[in-house]
Amino acid sequence: MGLNEFEQSVKLLHEKKYEGAEGYLKDAMKILKSAGQEKSLGYLYLLKRLGYVCFLNGKYAESEKYFKINADMIANVTKNPVNIFSAQRNLLLLYTYTNLDSAMEWGNRLMKDTDEMLPVSNKELCFLMGVRNSLHFNPLL
Repeated sequence: MGLNEFEQSVKLLHEKKYEGAEGYLKDAMKILKSAGQEKSLGYLYLLKRLGYVCFLNGKYAESEKYFKINADMIANVTKNPVNIFSAQRNLLLLYTYTNLDSAMEWGNRLMKDTDEMLPVSNKELCFLMGVRNSLHFNPLL
């Protein structure tokens, strides 16, 4: 179910044929959506890849749109804090390339939500935001 389309998108991405990869990712997403799988990790993975392909192709507004949708939807699909942080981090990383004001705003919002993240995610977020020390001490890390 969409596997062939995904494989084709990976092949084209490797060949730096971003327009083609984008088309195949959209086709795979349509297949999953028609099967009622638009609220699945598989669908969100394709959405993330679509955001990444758009970024590589210089389509930053589209990339932002896909990463935002992914960040907004992820908590409805999984409660795993690693997955949630990963989706939020993708949007932060995009902003570090395209809009530093948005990066600071989004990053500060994420810093306020650190209690819901794993310590590893907390440390990565502190690194991305330029905070010297982690907000929480965890002797196991």
